[in-house]
Amino acid sequence: MKNLRISLLLVAFALILSFTHVIWIYTTGPVAHEDAKAGVLTLDEALIKENKMIDLNGEWAFYPNELLTPQEVAEREPKAMIDVPESWQVNQTNQEAARGFGTYHLRIPAKALEGEILGLRVNKINLAYNLYVNGDLIQQLGKVSRLESDAVAERRPIEVNFASTEPTIDLVIQVSNYTYDTVGGIVNSLLFGTDEAIQHYFFYNKLFQIMLGLILLMYAIYSLLAGMIGIAHKQSYFFSLILIFMLISILVDDDYLILNIIDLSYEGLTRLSDFIYSGMTWLVMLLIVNHLTIKDNARLLIRTCLSILGFILLLQVFLPVNFIRDYLILYAIPWVITSGLILYQLMKQAKYTKRINAILIAISLISIITSSFWGGMKNAFALNILYYPFDILIAASVYGAYLTYRVWDVYQQNEQMENALLQAQIQPHFIFNTLNSIISLSYIDQERMVKLIRNFSTYLRFSFKEIKLNKLVTLGEELEIVKAYIKIQQERFSNQIRLEWDVDHSVDHVMIPPLTIQPLVENVITHGILHDYEPGLLQVIVRKEADAVYVEVSDDGPGVTQAHALLNQHEDAKAGIGLRNTHERLKQNFQRGLTIESKPGEGFTVWFKLADKES
Repeated sequence: MKNLRISLLLVAFALILSFTHVIWIYTTGPVAHEDAKAGVLTLDEALIKENKMIDLNGEWAFYPNELLTPQEVAEREPKAMIDVPESWQVNQTNQEAARGFGTYHLRIPAKALEGEILGLRVNKINLAYNLYVNGDLIQQLGKVSRLESDAVAERRPIEVNFASTEPTIDLVIQVSNYTYDTVGGIVNSLLFGTDEAIQHYFFYNKLFQIMLGLILLMYAIYSLLAGMIGIAHKQSYFFSLILIFMLISILVDDDYLILNIIDLSYEGLTRLSDFIYSGMTWLVMLLIVNHLTIKDNARLLIRTCLSILGFILLLQVFLPVNFIRDYLILYAIPWVITSGLILYQLMKQAKYTKRINAILIAISLISIITSSFWGGMKNAFALNILYYPFDILIAASVYGAYLTYRVWDVYQQNEQMENALLQAQIQPHFIFNTLNSIISLSYIDQERMVKLIRNFSTYLRFSFKEIKLNKLVTLGEELEIVKAYIKIQQERFSNQIRLEWDVDHSVDHVMIPPLTIQPLVENVITHGILHDYEPGLLQVIVRKEADAVYVEVSDDGPGVTQAHALLNQHEDAKAGIGLRNTHERLKQNFQRGLTIESKPGEGFTVWFKLADKES
């Protein structure tokens, strides 16, 4: 039942992501208006003056298999009308194939815009063009030619501006395509508005890409560092590689920001883009499968799909660019199948493993799937919308949260193991010696034996209840253990240990690592008081000082030379083991450890301070 609820929540999450995409499309795209008809676009000039953008969709005049100048277009009747944006052969003109050349023409009556500085955004025209406005050539991309051997393909979005000096804006675009077998001509909307509107809009478009890229870079560095310190290092390194792929995918998407860094030909840019997107998806799936415990049959099926994806990824390095783009469906089919299988296995595994792990990975995968799906929709339907960074950001953030959860989980386990190890170091010999004392007293002094058993049970009760694997206990609980420990030692060694107990119980609430004071007392008794045959004084002082709590344990025994060496991690002296453990744990929790003061013949004192957060 829980698994069903989780599945429904994940489905709801996917629907929410898709809903936000739809909202984004309708709120960040060009404003709605009437499409061009018969090569003329009736313009709502008020919209343009309000710094709104429109698309130049609709029927354009078209001259297939001809490259005409604006002067020649003015003297000729169009051979056909063609829908923009759309591949020219799909429009059923006499442009028989996607490969070839032709001329587009659109007239925009705009008398009220005379004197304005206007702008155009050209996203994608396959795959070289010359753009004329009112007879002037204002933009060239690639090299337009009637001959395939002479043409040069290029792809990048361009924003251009021009002064409106005529009552009618006359657009002529010469296009040639010798790369794609399935798509040719103007395949994305041209956006039109004031130059200010165009520049403002695409400033944010680029800003979103740069910000997302920087965030992914920071995540990559964080993940790499997590791997370097040994926390889930394989997954961390893998995730870092995926984030670098994501970062590059941003640079080769929308505004092709990578072209501001390195100069790439059309073929180089296209190969890099296809390889990065396919490789990123493949790596994500490999990473997620690495987290799953899957039965042999399901694992074989998933690995088969991943092998197919890997083979297609390898083909992209060697096959012609147009083949890759024209037959992209060959990659999409195993990608969809593998994604579904992995999601199913994630939900299935959530029953048997930490549910939070499976949920975080599933959310990350769903975010990548929706990003890829809506990216495909954007390209398939030539949508002009502001760059959408949120799915990839969610995917990276959630998986980053998963890694952080792993780091914290390992850290907690280490803390627990450390406390358990410390407890194991202290208890066995003490318990063994105490039991021997109980046995001995049973023959000579049963009354002392009863007292010893009572104190010993108190010690064990507090020890196993509060210290077992807790990170912190109250000072009051720690002192109960210390008091029980001292009484046990007093019973064992009769009158050899005199105790001065000076404790301010108003600070009992202060939190302290377990087994912090007890090792200090044990060290003083074992290596100080019991070192001599004469009775010794043990002092335990706990008092409040301003916003701190002062804790001191001391004796009047023989003292030591070079007391500071006892806290040295490289010191082998047995007398320092408990002190060093306590010193390191105090520094880990409170950034300051023990202080030791001792001289030969002048006793031994060890003290530390804790912050009293309620002061």
